[in-house]
Amino acid sequence: MNSIRWSRRKTATALALAGLASLVLGSVGATAKTTVTGAHASAPGAGTKVRSPESPTAVPKKYNIASANFSAANGVQTHGSVTCPVIAGVQTRPQGGGATIFSSSVFANVNSSYPTTNGWSADVNNVSGADTTFRVDAVCAKPHRAYAQVSASTSNPAGSQTHVSVNCPTGTKILGGGAFSSTFSTAVNINEINPTHSGSTYGWEAFMNNASGSDASMTVYAVCSKYSITRAGYTIVEGSPVTVTSPSQTPADAICPSGDVPLGGGESNNSTSRAVNLNTSFPLSNGWRTFINNNSGSSITLNSWAICAF
Repeated sequence: MNSIRWSRRKTATALALAGLASLVLGSVGATAKTTVTGAHASAPGAGTKVRSPESPTAVPKKYNIASANFSAANGVQTHGSVTCPVIAGVQTRPQGGGATIFSSSVFANVNSSYPTTNGWSADVNNVSGADTTFRVDAVCAKPHRAYAQVSASTSNPAGSQTHVSVNCPTGTKILGGGAFSSTFSTAVNINEINPTHSGSTYGWEAFMNNASGSDASMTVYAVCSKYSITRAGYTIVEGSPVTVTSPSQTPADAICPSGDVPLGGGESNNSTSRAVNLNTSFPLSNGWRTFINNNSGSSITLNSWAICAF
């Protein structure tokens, strides 16, 4: 098992350095966040959360959400991946994707969630004290013109929260994205993954928490293509802010305009704590939903993001 995972890690690192299609370096380094303090809340109950994407009325060509479930044993990191289908003879490609952990524990987190050539992969850290399951979702569609997966990497030192971003090639827009960690440690998890947009420049950014005692590295991935705002209804939606008390696991939604479907999505939060980690990120039929685990001791603010089109 470890040799297989290690081979996968080496392959992913090589792809990050060479670029899956073209490498566009973004701003790399620490980015300050504002920390919000607040009162402690009681621990969440063990109720079951229902989190499954509805059947979307999709209009992007050859649109499909591919999903697969995986077991996540307690105390280890588990890998899962899903492949986009061939529809009417066309190999669909990932637009965005994510992972859903079916655990209400603040100690079940996403270590990595990232695109592959024809699908999506995720690594889940489960130190909740009980086995659980998780689902990997890939939002798949016929690739638009200038489809590309681009990436940028940086170090993620022990005891740090590290930021890295990557811009889409000129003339293209962000569809979705993710983040990959080089380590098997269950103490390294995603804090934040979300789209970026400034003028005509689109991209993706991520913050990675390394609460372990060893240095690691991280790679951020952006999936990009040419998309018409007027003809395809392309838009990036930021959901309403949600307060997340500690310790708790809390969801937030970003809803697409009427008639649109999600291509990708993620979340942003204002915490610098290495105890605030991503639990879940997945497509709805009309938007994107995320869950954050806050075990920091202070309240934080969470926003979901959806990248939408028709």
